[in-house]
Amino acid sequence: EFLPKNSLKVGYEFERYDREHRDVRRSDENAFITSLDLNPNKLMLVRLSYRHSGRSPDLYVENTDGFPLGLEESRRQLEGFRRFDEAARVRDRAEALVQFSPLDSLAFDATYGTTQDDFHESPYGLLKDISYYYTFDVDYSPRPEFSLFAEYAREKYNTRQRSRLFCALGVLLCAGENNSPNNDWESLNHDLVDTWTAGVDVFLAKRQVTFSTFYSLSAASGSILTWGLGDSSLPGYLLDSTLANCAYGGCTPQDFPDTNNRLHTVVASIKFSLFKSLSPKLEYRYEQYDRVDW
Repeated sequence: EFLPKNSLKVGYEFERYDREHRDVRRSDENAFITSLDLNPNKLMLVRLSYRHSGRSPDLYVENTDGFPLGLEESRRQLEGFRRFDEAARVRDRAEALVQFSPLDSLAFDATYGTTQDDFHESPYGLLKDISYYYTFDVDYSPRPEFSLFAEYAREKYNTRQRSRLFCALGVLLCAGENNSPNNDWESLNHDLVDTWTAGVDVFLAKRQVTFSTFYSLSAASGSILTWGLGDSSLPGYLLDSTLANCAYGGCTPQDFPDTNNRLHTVVASIKFSLFKSLSPKLEYRYEQYDRVDW
């Protein structure tokens, strides 16, 4: 705490996972953390934080416990494939928060954050996972008996994945020139979520009774873009819907149709104090979820 209410924090964390019947028996993760709290005056608070971590598995060996004896080649994992919860990963996470209170009855908050995962040792599977978010909210209490609040949040998610087409067309296509990087494909996933919230808190009987209600709408949209990485002029190229083995065009990488989701939430609650140590609360919640996808 280099000044009153102004502080700098640094830290180190170590985490180990031991697994059974998985592809990785043990993985270690080291993390370095820092955060800074600044209070330049009574009206403002600024908080910054950053975390860098790296996960290292000891050895990745495909686990076949769930397969019968005599496992045929067509059911094995793609060589180089890594499951994202076990694979080596570098993660960077940062967040910034600003609070501003120009009046005792009025407060503004804004937050920005990002998490970026790089699976740097994964030739196939999940390669990148990057997300961003920012939020704004305001609280206003014109009278001691009630207060109003409103919030807005936006979240963005982007993931990149890589795989290969070979065994899906039959056991005979699992080896030789068909099983080559020329039949690799990638997909890029985008998800966007917007959330709006507004509500009111009412205090009655000298704050012995609190009535709260709010409405929230969360709207999400998603898209998946997919493309081949190989050269169609080379022998063994399979990402072509005109091939005899590709009935109904199933071999050509195609973009998925977009998806849309909406969640409406209405909540009303009342809380009252019976004694100093006992405060029952009754709440009613209504939710409506709509989905449009392929």
